[in-house]
Amino acid sequence: MSTPTFPLDDIRDLLNTRAAVCLYFTTMDCAVCKSLKPKVQKLLETQFPMIFFFEIDCQQQPEVAGQFSVFTIPTVLCFFEGRETIRLARHFSMGEFAELLERPYRLLFEAD
Repeated sequence: MSTPTFPLDDIRDLLNTRAAVCLYFTTMDCAVCKSLKPKVQKLLETQFPMIFFFEIDCQQQPEVAGQFSVFTIPTVLCFFEGRETIRLARHFSMGEFAELLERPYRLLFEAD
């Protein structure tokens, strides 16, 4: 099953219209990507539900990966208010990812 593809302009629009977006760069034959994706999704759903998750297959859309300077997989890019705030590639823990998300998420969604 392949990942749906979206034009680069649609992805940029997504980044500009959503307060928080997580781009998950992968390929269909990457074992690490397959095992990490459900963990990333679960973390976002349970602890950071306002972050929109979006998957990009680098084999289907190499131009998108290139525009975001993604040269290794898996790569996770998190954008808050249209700005890249977090970039993690290849080897990272869910604890590290959660820790990095906590402050910008709290400032954006839980500020008084």
